[in-house]
Amino acid sequence: MKARLVVVQDAHPGAWTDGDKVFMTTGLVDSLPEDQVAAAVGHELGHIIGRHIPNTREAVEQLRREIYGGGERLAGLQGLCARAVIEASIIVARQHRSRRDEFEADAMGEALARRAGYGKGRMAEVVDQIASTHQTGNILDSHPTTPNRIAKLTQGGKRKLRIRIVRKSY
Repeated sequence: MKARLVVVQDAHPGAWTDGDKVFMTTGLVDSLPEDQVAAAVGHELGHIIGRHIPNTREAVEQLRREIYGGGERLAGLQGLCARAVIEASIIVARQHRSRRDEFEADAMGEALARRAGYGKGRMAEVVDQIASTHQTGNILDSHPTTPNRIAKLTQGGKRKLRIRIVRKSY
């Protein structure tokens, strides 16, 4: 797996991925210590490794095909209302999947930071630090609430995430 790291000039701390590249802001680099930056990058790499972005796109498109494929289409106001309800349902389903992916990426960020030699608890610290600049708790949020993320990271969960690094020469 190869992933490019792109630093974006922005004072607000943030990191994200498009499924191929990891983006982080100068605000993130400037405001967090090295171990937390490593955990944040590990979190975004977790999304890439887990194929969260392409899997979500594929799942949404599959759901649309199943709902819209074949069958009678309602016309007029009835059709418009039916499509609005369907699309709202798809948004809610996508948000649920996204929140699950965030928990998985959090665990991956923690595991990768520890594998790189940083201490335990770095990802929970990142989530806590970034929470001060981002509000969560809305039903349409793509991320779980900060207390839920921190609780999941600090309780350790039932399943341990193991990472094996294989070195390849290219």
